[in-house]
Amino acid sequence: MSALLKRFVLICLPIIIVVSIVLLMVIRSENKTQLSSVLAVGNYEVEKAREQITKEIKIAGVDLSAIADLNDLRRYLDSEEPKQRAELERYLLLVSQKLQVFDKIRYLDASGQEVVRINNYDGKATIVPHHQLQNKSNRYFFRDTLNLNRGEMYVSPFDLSVEQGHLVVPHKPTIRFGTPVFDSSGRKKGVVLINYSGADLLQTFTNAMGIDDPFEDMLINRDGYWLSSSKHEDEWGFMLGKNERAFGHDFPEAWRAISTADQGSLLNAQGLFIYSTVYVLQPGQYSTIGSDLLNAPSQQQLGPHDYYWKIVFFVPNPVLFSKAFYNKSDFKILLGVTYLLFMLASFAIAYFTLKRKQGMDDLRIAAVAFETDEGILITDREARIIRTNHAFTRITGYSAAEAIGKTTAILHSGKQDATFYRNMWESLLRDKYWQGEICNKRKNGEIYTEWLTITAVSDAGGKVTNYVAVFADISERKQAEALLQASELRYRQLFENSRDALMSLAPSSLKFTTANQAAVKLFASSSQDELLALGPLDVSPEHQPDGRSSSEKAQEMIGIAMRDGSHFFEWQHQRLDGQPFAADVLLTRMEAGKETFLQANVRDISERKCHEEKIRQLAFYDTLTQLPNRRMFNDRLERATAASKRSGRYGALMFLDLDNFKPVNDNHGHEVGDLLLIEVAQRISRCVRVVDTVARFGGDEFMVMLSELDTDKAKSTAQAGIIAEKIRVALSESYLLIRRQDNVSETVIEHHCTASIGVVLFINQETSEGDLVKWADTAMYHAKENGRNQVCFHE
Repeated sequence: MSALLKRFVLICLPIIIVVSIVLLMVIRSENKTQLSSVLAVGNYEVEKAREQITKEIKIAGVDLSAIADLNDLRRYLDSEEPKQRAELERYLLLVSQKLQVFDKIRYLDASGQEVVRINNYDGKATIVPHHQLQNKSNRYFFRDTLNLNRGEMYVSPFDLSVEQGHLVVPHKPTIRFGTPVFDSSGRKKGVVLINYSGADLLQTFTNAMGIDDPFEDMLINRDGYWLSSSKHEDEWGFMLGKNERAFGHDFPEAWRAISTADQGSLLNAQGLFIYSTVYVLQPGQYSTIGSDLLNAPSQQQLGPHDYYWKIVFFVPNPVLFSKAFYNKSDFKILLGVTYLLFMLASFAIAYFTLKRKQGMDDLRIAAVAFETDEGILITDREARIIRTNHAFTRITGYSAAEAIGKTTAILHSGKQDATFYRNMWESLLRDKYWQGEICNKRKNGEIYTEWLTITAVSDAGGKVTNYVAVFADISERKQAEALLQASELRYRQLFENSRDALMSLAPSSLKFTTANQAAVKLFASSSQDELLALGPLDVSPEHQPDGRSSSEKAQEMIGIAMRDGSHFFEWQHQRLDGQPFAADVLLTRMEAGKETFLQANVRDISERKCHEEKIRQLAFYDTLTQLPNRRMFNDRLERATAASKRSGRYGALMFLDLDNFKPVNDNHGHEVGDLLLIEVAQRISRCVRVVDTVARFGGDEFMVMLSELDTDKAKSTAQAGIIAEKIRVALSESYLLIRRQDNVSETVIEHHCTASIGVVLFINQETSEGDLVKWADTAMYHAKENGRNQVCFHE
């Protein structure tokens, strides 16, 4: 019974193990598929939400700049007359009605007193009566804005709106944008503040992340508090006295990773977290952490990398794999029945094979013992051959009839002397056993090497009666070993003498195991031993030029090389003295016995990359202003028109020509003219968004392309008009041009210059990009004909 049970276990257990392993592999593949699917969805939604939020914040900043540059505001700041104040109120009311994203638009004088305030609640914009205007001198956002310089902008923390010292109910999420304003004499008169509707921003976030999916979408501030969550009771804990309602309280492990990295994903016991970072502040914008008290000053100023929000896409573990097939009850029942059937079949096989085995053991033992691939010969005690097997004939060339009756001396090659054979017989007589390598001779005279084992057979009294010799021909193995040694020597010579840096890498430990002198020199290492204590991540910066972490990307490159056998790619390395350099890297998978490793061939391409960048700069940028040239602008215009067709949003093209440029060259020379063109380029660039394009078309002509305006033509026209007017005002201010003579003396030349601007909108454009440029040029000439220093739209 014990033999049957043992046989049953030996049959059944491997089957169960194999089936279980296959099942686990299928489950793992299913989990990987599920995880990949969720990762793809999560990464897409998180990135889309980040882009949408960043875009909305940028637009709000542009709108504030346009409001601060209004002529109506400037006229009131100069006169402070009631009539001008009324004009300003009417214009700001119109702006609030059109934009519909600002709860409040305010002008406050330097004492913090509201002078003009436009409220927009539930889509209705109203002018607040003068007796209802408040003094905000004690609020941190007013003081922080008033302290800024011209052109700088304050962005408040994302919090809840406060009126008369109390939180507004129902709660109104708000971001305040502010900038100081100056009269025509350059005196700071106060600030313009806009309350950007946080509800609209949060709705943008919710729409971008997907409303109907079963996953949890979160927007979190830099301190870990929820600004938006599927559990609304968790939101705004820092404003409502619920300090324990923070992401780090519920998800401490995830928060440690999310708070210290810009983007990534994390899978732990709680679920899958996919996250990214929204950096709110743009160049020229500032913020503070505000204050927990309503009338207290700001506690700390924030830099561009200190003010951020975290977008988190969270899938709890029960949801992550809930749809996998192995979680279904039908599959569990089928699996149990399958295992039971395997056990019954294994028992039947064990029973019948055991019965058969018992009758065939003797025959099988005899057959297997003598007819193997190894040569066998049996001698009497005098070393005369009495029996051989087929392998003996195959190896030695002697048939059984030729060998039987002769001594083993017929196989002697003469390569071993008498001392060798004397020691062999002493071992046999003493230990009844001998094993070793020996050279023998075949019937045809060929010498071969064999691995020989001799065992003495004794009778019941302990007297030796026979010797059994088992041997294998190892000549080919010995030849292969010799060739391998020669090959290894040649490889080592090539490895050490190569001009390229060559290193061997253990994929499991990510450490170098060998390195040649070229590698030591390339990475500025003091010795091979120093370099071999390191790995590829130790000679790489933290991030690659594409923004990905070197650790993550290195694992991907190694994985491709291990899978495909080799992989060629560019990599940013860093020498041990801290100097970075670009390199071509070839990873090749190699095997030595049972060991698999990667060989890395690294070549410094810094000089080539430098030449490529210089060529690209000459081909696509204007050498004087460093703006895109006509070639790059045409390419971007083609892409913008295609994007406009897809998104259904208007774009705008501006053609600018300076009105008073020629006298500069005539009176002061081309050197001063070039200084003026450089200053013009910089002023235009400061007036547009990051997504827009400014280019020099030639001479004193410039082009501006505005992308992704609005789906409504009237709103797009207004937006383009605001930016064009902003550019016109900026270019009309006086220029102070410093001309240096012989690098010793300087001459300051003051010049007044304006610009005529032609604007054309485009959407779903069937005409060519060349026609758009012609239309903008025509509109610009209309502006010149109408008196210059104007903005004219193409109808």
